[in-house]
Amino acid sequence: MEYLIMRRSNWRRIGVIGALLCSFFFPVVSSAQNNRSKKRTTSINFEDELIEGNVKKPELLYLLQKKQFNFKRLINLRDDFIPEMRQTAEDLHGERSGN
Repeated sequence: MEYLIMRRSNWRRIGVIGALLCSFFFPVVSSAQNNRSKKRTTSINFEDELIEGNVKKPELLYLLQKKQFNFKRLINLRDDFIPEMRQTAEDLHGERSGN
């Protein structure tokens, strides 16, 4: 019996060592594949072209309006919310027990 226990623990050790070796081996293989690939670069020459344009920035009035917006008017607190939720829970509980 002791022989079987020792044999199982040896297999566990071998499995743990194998898992550790695999965890060290696979990152090395993947990094070796990345090193072989060539990086593609694209160069654009603008020496012969004239580029005209305007820089667009947000207007100050837009930013000020956004800061002064009152979100409190969107929130509507109801006094009957909790009793309504209790009633809904009771209705659902009644439907389940009735079936």
